[in-house]
Amino acid sequence: AVRSTASQNRHAYPHGLRRISLAGEPYTIRSEEPPKTDGGVDLAILNADGDVVAKATNEWGATLIRVAREYRRKGLGPIIGNLWYKWNPSWESGGFTMGGAANAQRMWESRVREFYSRGWYSELVKRGDLTARRVREITSGITGKRPASRLPSARPPAKSTVVRVFIDYPAFVIYDSRFLQDRDEKYIHGFGFFRDSEHVGDFLYTIDYDRPWRKLTTTVALQMARDEGRPVYVGEGYGDILETEGIADVKRDGDYVSLTRDALSLPDASKVERHYRKAVDRYGEIEQDLLQMAESKWG
Repeated sequence: AVRSTASQNRHAYPHGLRRISLAGEPYTIRSEEPPKTDGGVDLAILNADGDVVAKATNEWGATLIRVAREYRRKGLGPIIGNLWYKWNPSWESGGFTMGGAANAQRMWESRVREFYSRGWYSELVKRGDLTARRVREITSGITGKRPASRLPSARPPAKSTVVRVFIDYPAFVIYDSRFLQDRDEKYIHGFGFFRDSEHVGDFLYTIDYDRPWRKLTTTVALQMARDEGRPVYVGEGYGDILETEGIADVKRDGDYVSLTRDALSLPDASKVERHYRKAVDRYGEIEQDLLQMAESKWG
């Protein structure tokens, strides 16, 4: 009965978006079809048994967010709510329960903190779309510790992006070299983590990226698997969140994908990354921050 329910839920939400882990429990975020801006595509969070434990849906043109009673206060509401409003920024709520209002407050604070971490408020002030005073008014409503101010006093000089690839199998991180001087998650562009199963072999438990970095992140993941001499499982239940569209030299054999030839030299890229990082990270603090911030950025 459980397997039937899990299969039905995956069929109802066939498009895998990402995997997350909360308090050691794995979840999968899925949608009824690929999301599009203001498309109102239904989202769901499934637990390890395939049960739907949280949903964000189109309720007669308004937003309806629901979390199963036994899964409340675990952080699932803000996670699915933030993802819903990422894809549906113009949608409004159909009303709030007391718990729903608190959840909306947490989502709002999360979005404000995200604006700070990504430097969006700074950009809006530079362009004249917001004043520094208005930004301070917005952030004054945040509970707890307020984010450090990053409002600009002058436009900083433009810098070109130098990409580094951190490899520590089974994990990898793609980041801008500026992270070594300014440990901000806006400089982290891709993250992946492999796991293996006795039933299906290697699969990507997590793969996340800023959208412009999808191809590079996915190529690095596939090259890691090729270097290990293993294909990547992309079938139902484990690896169906891997997007390989538009990536050259990818071969699919049943529920497995692999590169037919090397796409890049990860040992060389890793050696260069390690050289520059070790020069400023004697005690490994930056390495730990890199991994922790990469995991939390999309979690």
